[in-house]
Amino acid sequence: MGNKVDKHPYITINGNMVMCEEFDTMSLPTNTNDSINMNTLPATSTVTVTTKPLDKLKKEIDLIKSKESTNDIEKILKDYDATTILDYYESDSAINILKHNDEKALQLAHNIPKNDRGVMFKYFPDVPFELIMVMSKNINFNAVDKNGKTFLYGSNVSKKLKYICDLIENVDDININMIVNHRTFFETLILDKTLSCRNTELIKFFEVLDKKKYNFNKWGYNNDTFLTQILKKMPELTFILANTMKLDSFDITTESRWLYHILKHNLDHIHNYVYYMFLRKDYLKIVLGLYSNLYIDVWGDKFIIFLKKASCVHKEKTIQCLNYKNEKGNTIIHKMAKYHDDQTLQFCVNYFLELKFDPNNEEKTPLMLYNENKLENKLENNNKSDENDIAKT
Repeated sequence: MGNKVDKHPYITINGNMVMCEEFDTMSLPTNTNDSINMNTLPATSTVTVTTKPLDKLKKEIDLIKSKESTNDIEKILKDYDATTILDYYESDSAINILKHNDEKALQLAHNIPKNDRGVMFKYFPDVPFELIMVMSKNINFNAVDKNGKTFLYGSNVSKKLKYICDLIENVDDININMIVNHRTFFETLILDKTLSCRNTELIKFFEVLDKKKYNFNKWGYNNDTFLTQILKKMPELTFILANTMKLDSFDITTESRWLYHILKHNLDHIHNYVYYMFLRKDYLKIVLGLYSNLYIDVWGDKFIIFLKKASCVHKEKTIQCLNYKNEKGNTIIHKMAKYHDDQTLQFCVNYFLELKFDPNNEEKTPLMLYNENKLENKLENNNKSDENDIAKT
């Protein structure tokens, strides 16, 4: 046991000495300002936490086992308004379920309401293609973001080119010709240099775009077609791009800078382009169309190189192209004579003995056009025109 400690006979309260015995029986003074009335204390209350409808919906669907009947999700959704349901389909919770591509994901896909929301911005490329096709009739694939862009303009498109091909091929209402900031999504891929370098993927991509009527003849900046744009931005694709010659909807004579670019920078690949050119249904007009798009001082000897290669690939078809007449009855030889392209004209006359020099619709032969467009003849014709104008006055 411990030692007993005697209690001090006095304590000090508010500066006054008070005997301990008195302190034991005395009452403390009350201060009305500081006193606490227990009757006025609020009763202990229970805080009610209201669960948001979206959070509740997430929990309910998360509890469903994947092997349960397809009616489970459908029954749950009936208790919620359209906004909450669509919010759920855009949530990470729903996307995580869809990613698993199991029975539960299929149930979820079947029950998505028809809507105009941009769900594809979140679904691509994470949600499996099969489930996107299940939901396709209820998805607006042309929904745009605040910048007016569809999901096709996203940064992941180039990484999932096969997925994009499958979507475009199987979904009829995807607008692949939509233009944002003067460009289609395809031109954006070119500008960003993000097209796939895989031969099979890129060829399939072109074929699908052609099948779905993509406008390959749209001009970009500097009036370049998509082909010229790609060759300039991604020259490593030059070999693969020869396959674009097979695209029936692409008028390869719209402009000729792509051909000039190959002849100047990637001559080794020109054989493939010529080969596919001659497989086109419209091959007869190709040589004249390409030649007509650039000035002779730009072509220089490049067009001669092209004609030599064409003759090596298929001489008979090359002769047919050189003798082809346009709607005015002019052949490429008429054009060369009119432009006084002496270098190319001399090559053709000496190299291709099967050339025809028939008159055009105005009964003018290449020789007549050549003579008419001599400088002295042009000056003489101008003088006659001036004299006739003076006579009329």
